[in-house]
Amino acid sequence: MFVRNKTQFSPVLSRGSLSDEVDVGAIVVELRSRVVGERLELVTGPMEHSPTDPPDVTKHPLWRGTSVTASGDVLGPSRPPFVRAVQFAIGNEVRRLAVFGNRHWDTSLLGGLVASEPAAFHSIPMSFERAFGGSYILPPGLLPGTDLPHPGGEVSYPLNEHGIGFYPDKNAAVDAPLPNLELADQLLKQWNDQPEPGCFAPCPDLVALRLRHVGVDHPIIGPEDAITPAFQAKFASRAFTMSLHHAPGYLVFDELAPGTPIQLVGLGKAIIRFSLPESRLRVTLRRGQNRTDVPPRIRSVHVDAEKMTVSCVYGYEFRYHEGTAPSWILIDS
Repeated sequence: MFVRNKTQFSPVLSRGSLSDEVDVGAIVVELRSRVVGERLELVTGPMEHSPTDPPDVTKHPLWRGTSVTASGDVLGPSRPPFVRAVQFAIGNEVRRLAVFGNRHWDTSLLGGLVASEPAAFHSIPMSFERAFGGSYILPPGLLPGTDLPHPGGEVSYPLNEHGIGFYPDKNAAVDAPLPNLELADQLLKQWNDQPEPGCFAPCPDLVALRLRHVGVDHPIIGPEDAITPAFQAKFASRAFTMSLHHAPGYLVFDELAPGTPIQLVGLGKAIIRFSLPESRLRVTLRRGQNRTDVPPRIRSVHVDAEKMTVSCVYGYEFRYHEGTAPSWILIDS
């Protein structure tokens, strides 16, 4: 299997096996564009990668769905209340964040805990370290709420161990900080609320944040629904697929097609609008005299609101049986 690349881009050939009889291959390419007005201008030269960029997904021969992420800073308002709304619209789907200046839990006149007014801020980065989560040290003794002994150790919020706002008890929460980033439909009301961490940044290490969305679109209705081997296999396949992604589960879509409108408001200095572009590459498999074009799928979309750039990764996947691998893969534009 040889690859002939006639383009100025750097596609990657990735291969794997589905079974003893079936193999899979993919040509994967990342294309970057600059946002100019409401259109995208393709960047043909090298671009420096940022620590906030998504991880490399070109090494995976199989991929399903599209991760959508964004990076940048949320700029603070000039007057109170010091809260900024961030909205990410992907086609007909909209995800919203509320971004607060620093807050802490205050004791109310009735003895409960209430969030303080948000403080003024210049900018807050789009980072899961500013979203709900965190960890604390549990001393040796009884496991809270049970009569079971516990050796002690670090207790982490399973969806985001590096975040803010996860506390063992009310006393620990007094004067302690709240997260800066929250999903607008899961705002904290009590010190012991445990919402889904809200952030649009890539989070390849937060696998549990994606796995909680496995089966959300097609949940198990009740005990009368048989858990068949086919169902289990499909569920396991979906879980594996989600584990490969790098967006939080609420930003992983089954499929996004070129032409899908994207709008990002509240991140960076300007509103970002564009439509997902077509891939510039054409991939053709050649077996003897036979030629087959492979359609692309969009694997990931990342918007950098600081650089005003958009990265789209396209995968051209194909399957073949032993002895029927393409002799050549032709790539042109």
